[in-house]
Amino acid sequence: MAILPNIQKKPRPLKNLSDSVHQYVYRMEHIRNGYIAEYTKETSPAEKPLRLCYKVYDKNRKLIAENYYSPQILENYLPNIKKLSNQDVLMQIVRYRRKEISLKDLVTWAHCVFFDGSISEKSPNEIIYVVGRIGLVDVPEFGLSEEIIRELTARLTVGTQ
Repeated sequence: MAILPNIQKKPRPLKNLSDSVHQYVYRMEHIRNGYIAEYTKETSPAEKPLRLCYKVYDKNRKLIAENYYSPQILENYLPNIKKLSNQDVLMQIVRYRRKEISLKDLVTWAHCVFFDGSISEKSPNEIIYVVGRIGLVDVPEFGLSEEIIRELTARLTVGTQ
């Protein structure tokens, strides 16, 4: 049985929620298990990143995981990619599978991609979904099995072969 099709197929893109500190929210819902993961990025009015937060809620909407990042914490991981491509994301997965980077590094990279502006409302849904999903693998309810890696990879390579 496939795991990923149980997660909402069309994620909601980042949205501007206020004028003084801009907030962008991206939400993923695991339909079968009822889990919700939410990324929130805060920026200055000039779009300078201020803080990234991700929260995971169980089916009863109880908070089960939460993490905050500041620019100082993420500066070593910031990918400096203006427009993230499927190939960029696939390369990170390959580096992880070759044990060139740790799981923690892969997760932090995914968080940084949301943080530095590489992901926007104009990004393809496949990239938003896969990067968002990678960013959640340190939460036990989401994990990263070989089956999930294959499905994430397939999602990025459909139509690019």
